[in-house]
Amino acid sequence: MLIAYLREFFPQFSDAEILLADNLRQTRNKIAYKGFFVPPDFVERNDAKMRELAIKTITVLKEKLEK
Repeated sequence: MLIAYLREFFPQFSDAEILLADNLRQTRNKIAYKGFFVPPDFVERNDAKMRELAIKTITVLKEKLEK
């Protein structure tokens, strides 16, 4: 639901960024509810993209709060 909200109300995010956010949400749920361990290569492959998404999210939220 949160991902659908992001897609609908924050057009600044590309489809690829929304898919990454959803993938990270699913991974977090697996960790929390199934005891899933994230393979180190997942982090290595996605580190730059996750950082970019975090920075963009912070920037968009700051802009939204300033209005």
